[in-house]
Amino acid sequence: SSGALGVMWQPGDTVGVYGAAGTTKNARFGAAISQKARTCKFRGYITSSDNPCYAYYPFDEANASNAVTALKGHLPELQPCTPDGRLVGDYKYGAVISNTDYKFNFRHVFTLLKVSVDATATSSHASLNINDQDIDKLRITVTKSDGTPRIINGDFTFNGTTGAYTYTDNGTNVIEMPWTAHPSLSAVQTGFINLMPEVKSGDKIKVEVFTPAAIHSFETTIKADLVAGSAFNFPIKLSKYWPTYSGSTITSNPYNYQVRTLPQITSFSFEVANNTGKLLDKQLVWDSNLTYTGNSKAGAPKFVTKNSYPVDRKGSEYGLMIPYLYNFRLVPTFTATSGSTVTVNGEVQTSGVSEQDFSHPVTYTVTATDGTTHDYLVTITNTGLPVVVIKQSTSGDFDPEYGNVGWPVNLFVDFYIRQKETDWVSDDEFSVYNPDGTEDVPLTLCGVRQRGNSTQYMPKKALAIKLNSKQGPFGLPSHKRWVLLANWLDHAMIRNAVAFDIAHAQEEAWKNNDAMGTGIPWNVHGEFVELVIDGHHVGNYYLCEQVKIDKKRLNIKKCYQDVYDDMYDALNPEPEPADPEATEGESGSESGSETPTTPVTPAEPVIPTVTMADCGFLLEVDEMYDETYQFTTSKYEIPFMFKDDLPDATIFAAVQAKIQGIEDKIYAGNFAGAYNDLDINSLVDQWLVWELTMNHEFIDPRSTNMFMDGDSKLCAGPVWDFDRATFQNPTTASSMGNSGDRVKPYNKWIVWSAAEDNDCGWYQRLINDPTFQQTVQARWRKMYPYLAGVPSKILEYGNKLQASFEVNNAMWPTTKAAIQAFKWNYTDWSGDELLETYNEVIQNFIQCYNSRLQGMDGLISSGTFSKPTN
Repeated sequence: SSGALGVMWQPGDTVGVYGAAGTTKNARFGAAISQKARTCKFRGYITSSDNPCYAYYPFDEANASNAVTALKGHLPELQPCTPDGRLVGDYKYGAVISNTDYKFNFRHVFTLLKVSVDATATSSHASLNINDQDIDKLRITVTKSDGTPRIINGDFTFNGTTGAYTYTDNGTNVIEMPWTAHPSLSAVQTGFINLMPEVKSGDKIKVEVFTPAAIHSFETTIKADLVAGSAFNFPIKLSKYWPTYSGSTITSNPYNYQVRTLPQITSFSFEVANNTGKLLDKQLVWDSNLTYTGNSKAGAPKFVTKNSYPVDRKGSEYGLMIPYLYNFRLVPTFTATSGSTVTVNGEVQTSGVSEQDFSHPVTYTVTATDGTTHDYLVTITNTGLPVVVIKQSTSGDFDPEYGNVGWPVNLFVDFYIRQKETDWVSDDEFSVYNPDGTEDVPLTLCGVRQRGNSTQYMPKKALAIKLNSKQGPFGLPSHKRWVLLANWLDHAMIRNAVAFDIAHAQEEAWKNNDAMGTGIPWNVHGEFVELVIDGHHVGNYYLCEQVKIDKKRLNIKKCYQDVYDDMYDALNPEPEPADPEATEGESGSESGSETPTTPVTPAEPVIPTVTMADCGFLLEVDEMYDETYQFTTSKYEIPFMFKDDLPDATIFAAVQAKIQGIEDKIYAGNFAGAYNDLDINSLVDQWLVWELTMNHEFIDPRSTNMFMDGDSKLCAGPVWDFDRATFQNPTTASSMGNSGDRVKPYNKWIVWSAAEDNDCGWYQRLINDPTFQQTVQARWRKMYPYLAGVPSKILEYGNKLQASFEVNNAMWPTTKAAIQAFKWNYTDWSGDELLETYNEVIQNFIQCYNSRLQGMDGLISSGTFSKPTN
């Protein structure tokens, strides 16, 4: 667009494109921008034999069979004025002006009115003053000089090459523009209206300005014909159209200025006492001056009492966001104009008594004694995320667990959860509700306890869930084991989810490119939720699958204990129960009498023989070294731990020997021999995820998974744990205190930032192997288009989590001071922790991701794998 009318392209805009050769019709092209812009690149697909020639906006799938000269559209009567400035009915058409880079110049089909409502001077006249009111909406009605309607909206067809249009049907002479943000008329308010340029000089126009207190209206005459493709200023200075008064008597009213007073709802709230079990009586807040139990540093969360939830009013709309709300049947408390009656769908409402279902906006109608009515729209929402509700029983061990810190690590603000080493209970309660309040997972008995290593020392606790019966929230495959990630070290809240999306993009790439060969067969899926536990709303969490061996997760052979149990049951079936009705007479005895029973000695159980080939093995490589069954390799001292118990010493030794054999070959430079037992594709894919996410964990190493399916190759994955200092902005991270290997430049391999060659597992050796390098290059070329699409997912999260971010950040601020109150000498910053708005955080995230993607692409494309000399 030339920008002549000051109209900006916005993210999410789409255009329909037609080709010069005629083989492309109505191809959808999307705006490749993340914020408003005067000029914009659009991306889409067009047949190779064609070139873009014409385009129109906005794209409509209904035009798929229509020629560019016969496009259809609808100019609506309702055209809201929204804070993002997106116009309604803003039809454009354009033709290519450059066949080298396919530039288009777009023009408007209709007329654009720039409407400014000026009520600032009304403060000088008491009976006309709306200077202190919010504007609800503007309505304009146009009639011809003879009093018949002048159609200004409706269905139409237009020529995408010339912009010429023809009205077809369903039009009116009225356009309404609600101000969705209800701004104050203490300042001039501006909005834009699109209308068909049928309006002529001499036409009559009625203007109505709606506020919660009154409707101000006047009538005047249009002084100029409207012109297609043009913008007209339409100033509405209300004082210009006032009547002339003598005292309180109107002496002249040439514009028929009218004021109609409206009855009002003057307050609206929800009292906890009237909504027991639906509204919580505590609210979690962060107190920067509070000292956490046993911690001398200032800054800690606390719960404050909340007896009432006042509902904010903007214009004639009441709105409230209750972050965790899942039961929308609420009883409001309200006040209204004296003598008026309040109804919903004709039923009289009594304050503090009448219940309504607020899962959808509810219209409250106030009726004055003279019959004048006024509608108020009441909208009650949550953050738009599902809600997980947990209720702990009194079973199990809630004793404080201090560890090596000065406060109980299992204290969650002012109540306890079970520490991660305690035994599972089975009488806690777990349920999940969709954002609209419908049930996703019904109440299910379970066990709940803390999880994580370093995360257990954070104030916001991560939780492990073990359900008594399998459930599949959000349509995910059903299972008993689930995780609630707290993500407190992640200012963006989405780093783990995006890392999993990267792994899923890799999976999509190799599944769509047979020549690539398989990679990591499964990675974690999940969904962001609001968590309520024991009547406390504790913020935003990521409910996700736990990495487990299972047909619906990591689909390999069962772990040793399950295999042993299955074999044992097969070898030792339960004896058939005796038939009490069977008698000797029935089997041919002459006397028909029963034969005395002879005692049977139980047979010795048959003990199964389980081999390495029978079992699946999920291994964790982690310096914490805190599992029961574990070993360390001899040359690089890599700590391997079995995630499932393996009491069979023979199988344990066989697995250890196989992994040690792989390491011995790598150490000796026999990479081809190592790859006989080591899956190079999954190894490359896991490494690329770590490098692309800029994850330091694999240097230590920590939270690194590998697996073996029987006696087959050792494979890498699934990926896990990306909340700490990933997707880094190295400049701002350095300014916050990161140094050494905690700073990750976009154009350098993180694997080379490790100080010792036994850091990063075997990767400092593997990266020098030509076969490994060639595999990286080949897989990267196929993966790159899929990885390039990840920013769209980041932007999607940004839109989805906006409200939750604001609520969560008030509970759990991830500022430098707040985090260091719990993590002394913490120097693992991503570099976004000082950004205040979520939009800034998301834009920084996209910039970091794209920079790292390009940096890695440069390294891989140029074949740069060796250790830097500086």
